[in-house]
Amino acid sequence: MSANRPFVEKYGFEDAFSGMCRFELNLDSKEQIRKSLRIADTKLMTVLSSDTDPISDFLNDVVEPQETVPMTDKKSYVTMLVLKDCGFDLEKVEAKMREFSRSRGTSIRNMMKPYKAMMERIGSLQEPEIWKDVRRKLT
Repeated sequence: MSANRPFVEKYGFEDAFSGMCRFELNLDSKEQIRKSLRIADTKLMTVLSSDTDPISDFLNDVVEPQETVPMTDKKSYVTMLVLKDCGFDLEKVEAKMREFSRSRGTSIRNMMKPYKAMMERIGSLQEPEIWKDVRRKLT
C-alpha cells in the first residue's frame, strides 16, 4: 500500500518479498482452528504448541501430482477406488478385503496383489520438481 511506502523504504524492504508466494488459511471458527491444528481446545498455549503444519496439509489435500497412474481397464479403476477409500493404506485394504471374503479357500495374499502392484506404480511416479521445492520451503 502507498501508505506503507515510507516504512518499506526506511528499513530497506523494497525487494525483500520479491519472488515469494504467500499461502494462508482463513479459519473462521474455533472448530476450524481445532480441526486444522488437530488440538482439543483453543487455549493460547495449546494453539501455540501444536506441531502440525496446516498449510502443508491443505496443499497436500488440494494439489494433486500432475502425473497419474493410467486407468487402462475397469479392474485398475476399481483397484484405485479401493485404495483411495482406504487412504492408500494397504493394511486397511487388507482388512476390508478380509471382510468381503468369508470363505476359507480365499487367498488374501493373491487378493492383495493388484493393490500392492498399484501402490508400486503410484510410488514410482516422480513428483514434479516445483512441488518438491514448495514442500522444502514449507518445512
